[in-house]
Amino acid sequence: MIQSKLINGFGILKAISKVKLLNKRVPAYCEWEITHYCNMSCAWCSTLTPARNNADDLSSEQALDIIEQLSDLGTQMIHFSGGEPMLRKDLHSLITRAKQKNMMVALTTNGSASSEAMEKVLHADMIRVSIDGTEKFHDEQREFKGAYKKAIKTLEFLISKGHKPQVVSSYPDESFYPMLEELAETCQSLEVQMILNIFVDYGQYGADAKSFYGWKENNVDAMYLSALDRLKKKFGNVMANPEPFSSVVRSGGLDVYGCRAMDIAISIKADGSVCLPCTQFPQNVKKGDLREIYYSSEAEEIHNTQGKKPECSGCLMRCMSSASAMLNMRGQIALFSTYAKNLFFATRKNLFLQG
Repeated sequence: MIQSKLINGFGILKAISKVKLLNKRVPAYCEWEITHYCNMSCAWCSTLTPARNNADDLSSEQALDIIEQLSDLGTQMIHFSGGEPMLRKDLHSLITRAKQKNMMVALTTNGSASSEAMEKVLHADMIRVSIDGTEKFHDEQREFKGAYKKAIKTLEFLISKGHKPQVVSSYPDESFYPMLEELAETCQSLEVQMILNIFVDYGQYGADAKSFYGWKENNVDAMYLSALDRLKKKFGNVMANPEPFSSVVRSGGLDVYGCRAMDIAISIKADGSVCLPCTQFPQNVKKGDLREIYYSSEAEEIHNTQGKKPECSGCLMRCMSSASAMLNMRGQIALFSTYAKNLFFATRKNLFLQG
């Protein structure tokens, strides 16, 4: 495992060098909505559509082929999201194939899967469980009774297996701060870190763009940074490193910070479609050979306008913020600091599992 992570680290450095020194686009990071199926109904979710639980997901064979293509393109990191990725019965085999290709694998889940199912994906490098706040609020927002208790149970199970999961939550406005403090206290008691994003109503974005940009108009950026600072002072290392996201927020959005989505990342939907430039603002969606799509003349035209379109204004996509930060000096420091900690933890986890 340690050797694989070192190979992965060199692969990331190689990809960054190609982009920065040779001006060659390399999809080192892949954001993959591996399924649109979900057992919850979060109103703000970008995949919450009437047809999502009737959607055509890729077969195992097709998904494995995409991993092979990503490896050939130089992808070093994959984030499996959804929908709810744990609803894919073959997720463990997809993680295994990606790991065989020396890729780092992250997984974000709602935590509703059984312990038996979670045990099959323990070889993922990072597992994040999304929790919205207190038990009552979380269950109401998810329209799923018992969602909170299931998420906590999943965290406890992962910890018992030597994993170091993280909790992902969002800051909508100051009225939610007491709930976030309570959630941070829970994370502290569990000894897990908490990632805090600015709440963005992706579910409403398609119908009303104002809901996506409302954070700027309502001064949520300053309130978010203040809340983050207060939580860090009170709970210390319980709060995960906010970089590069906090820098993106301070700058006014990814378009100002410098969107590099198509320089070093690739976004894939559940049916295998490639979204150009990214999943949230697809100007062009194509299915087929990844290399042909990624390096096509159409893709190059879109690449030349990334971060410059009206819909890009004020973008706070955390996944593309992290990808763009790979080409920013401050972001690189934060990235490799996190990477080093992850490598150290992998060593400890190996010793735990062997003991």
